[in-house]
Amino acid sequence: MMSVEGVYGAEWYNNKETLTDSAAWHNCTLPFTRNVVGPMDYTPCTFTDSQHPHITSNGHELALLVAFESALQHLADRPEGYHAQPAEVRLFISSLPTVWDDTKLLSGYPSSYVVLARKSGTCWYIAGLNGTNEKKSLVVDLSFIQKPVKEITLYADGKERNQFDIQMLSGLKKAVHEVDCLPRGGFVMKVQMKN
Repeated sequence: MMSVEGVYGAEWYNNKETLTDSAAWHNCTLPFTRNVVGPMDYTPCTFTDSQHPHITSNGHELALLVAFESALQHLADRPEGYHAQPAEVRLFISSLPTVWDDTKLLSGYPSSYVVLARKSGTCWYIAGLNGTNEKKSLVVDLSFIQKPVKEITLYADGKERNQFDIQMLSGLKKAVHEVDCLPRGGFVMKVQMKN
């Protein structure tokens, strides 16, 4: 079994106003509920508005690719939605693993926020989702990574909902990072370990 539906996914931006009002807290509930029992097809990471507008940030949408587990991810945005993203984001999406070696819940509370880490080979991918209508700083404690870290790339919310702030983080020995999220925002952190 690679994936199953049984969840309100991004297609509800087309079908009904359901996700327009509830997407952020809904997305912060699924890692604790439906996605715990198996792979889940949500059609994550849509940047453009459809019949009903997005209320989540582009950082939040990108983080769904890591937060939601499915060996067969269906990215359902228009091609121009992906082409409009920075080159670093397009490369991240195209190189994302389809299977994971390990998964760790780092912190979270259903409907409020979640910080989840998934490992593939020598890389940890950490997704953070803010399910609230307020700005929130999410703490990422990297002390669970036992090997030395080579580099960290952060894909975080920019100043506006549809912008990214992409950074190579310094202070690689620092175990704890705080990432500021917009209301209904999010981030992905790619942590490359040394071989």
